Amino acid sequence: MATRYTENPEQTYPAYDWEAYCRQIAELHLPRFAEIPDIPLYMDQLIGFVGKQVNLFALPTEKPLTSSMVNNYVKMRLVPQPQAKRYQPLHVAYLIVVCLAKRMYSMSEIERLIALDVQHRFQAPDAYDRFIELFEGSLRALFCGGSKAGSVGNLETLKSPGAMSLVVKDPQELTELDRDYLVFAGSLASKIYIEQMLLNVDHASVAASGE
Repeated sequence: MATRYTENPEQTYPAYDWEAYCRQIAELHLPRFAEIPDIPLYMDQLIGFVGKQVNLFALPTEKPLTSSMVNNYVKMRLVPQPQAKRYQPLHVAYLIVVCLAKRMYSMSEIERLIALDVQHRFQAPDAYDRFIELFEGSLRALFCGGSKAGSVGNLETLKSPGAMSLVVKDPQELTELDRDYLVFAGSLASKIYIEQMLLNVDHASVAASGE
């Protein structure tokens, strides 16, 4: 049974208007590593910046990011230690990925997934950018009606109207790591789609009942 998100009936959430929400997904641009402000951030600045990036996927019952969450992620070594209580672009990148991944995966699973870039000797900025591109592409395939032709996360994709995921041009050429990244990004996009769809359905049901 779907959860009813009625904690604050006066609040408006993007997914209440499904067509408008899909348009926001179509225009979504999460910051690439080079676009993250290259200045040290204090905790409140960090929370504000990261929260703004992932707020589109939040549910009415949750906060995208808090200081307690940041401290816990650092203690769990999901995020590097800050220097003099100030956070660099690398911290921002890690936190954006953690905030997205925790919607579906446990903290230990997230730690292992993030470690893939180290295992394969990727630089963290490159690994982050690749994941973000695949995540955005996967979201658009789900919310906006199919896969588009182009290059997404270093993978060539084909145009396929109505596809529910990215359609890779040469799937037989995918490396094991390619598949890992594609499945990881696609699974998070699917989780967000289900969450936001249920939020929209519950809101419509409440509105129809006059509650």
